[in-house]
Amino acid sequence: MKARGMKFTTVVAVDVQHAEELRLVWPTWRRHRPELLASPLLLICDGAIPLIQWERRLDFVDHSRRQLVGWEMPGVSQREKMLTALVLAVARHVATPWYLKLDTDTMAAEPGQWVQPGWFELDEAGRLPVFVSQPWGYTKPADAIERLDEWGDRIPSLKEFPRLNLRAPPGWSRVKSRRIISWCFFGNSAWTQEVASYCPGRLPVASQDTFLWYCAARSKQHFRVVRMTSVGWRHIHRRRALDAACREALE
Repeated sequence: MKARGMKFTTVVAVDVQHAEELRLVWPTWRRHRPELLASPLLLICDGAIPLIQWERRLDFVDHSRRQLVGWEMPGVSQREKMLTALVLAVARHVATPWYLKLDTDTMAAEPGQWVQPGWFELDEAGRLPVFVSQPWGYTKPADAIERLDEWGDRIPSLKEFPRLNLRAPPGWSRVKSRRIISWCFFGNSAWTQEVASYCPGRLPVASQDTFLWYCAARSKQHFRVVRMTSVGWRHIHRRRALDAACREALE
């Protein structure tokens, strides 16, 4: 399956802090991932700023099928607001079967075919994966899975499955487990809509990828863990290093 044969929407969450990162990585996406220009682009913008201002602030995103939507959640942290949007706003606004969620500090380092045919194959039970994402090895904070287990016991579609029962050793700040991180994440839109309906107002933990991974792991869904770095994506936290890497990728 090639990217040009898929119907997907690229999804990016943007607030003031991350708009300049998007300015850095956008040219790398445009040059090395032309498939993104042929698919819809959903920009989920911090609702504290009017959309008309976001239109001007993001005028460098030259995409003919872009859509800007605002997302506001009074009374929560900025982090929780924007990460929640990556579940609830996605469920509300994505109309394609799949979506590609990219973080603003994720760059396309080189050209080439990057969507692999095996990512979206059915499992032995005939099920599509609910997501395809980068592997990760821990969850923070240390009580996140315990809180999700308590929450999941109240959700009819989850409580029929056993708790994950993952615990951190005393004094640890994180729980070690095989899971995913979502800086480059293909999501199954129908499944995301389903799990978003479990918590229409607020996620049980302030983490989009922890929430989605937990729902998939507890309900024993089919998902794939792949190294996005092996197909030309790079995730770079530090702004100066990101700037330098983007310049190199465009030379």
